[in-house]
Amino acid sequence: MYNWYMEHHVGYHIPYPNVTNTRYNLHGEAAAILIVYHNHFMKFMEFMCDVKDKPALTNIEKHFLSALKDVPT
Repeated sequence: MYNWYMEHHVGYHIPYPNVTNTRYNLHGEAAAILIVYHNHFMKFMEFMCDVKDKPALTNIEKHFLSALKDVPT
């Protein structure tokens, strides 16, 4: 769903780094992508809530969206 959304709403695929890996600097790459495409990630989370059968976010989705909305984060 993420790949489809980004291609259709941003116009191109935005690869998200594999943060489950422990390779050096990978989390920095993920943070940079979140900063650059912050608004798109916010809209994507709202989209995910709207397209579900039960329009609600899971706990991890809620925490991710909360972190995106938190300015100091």
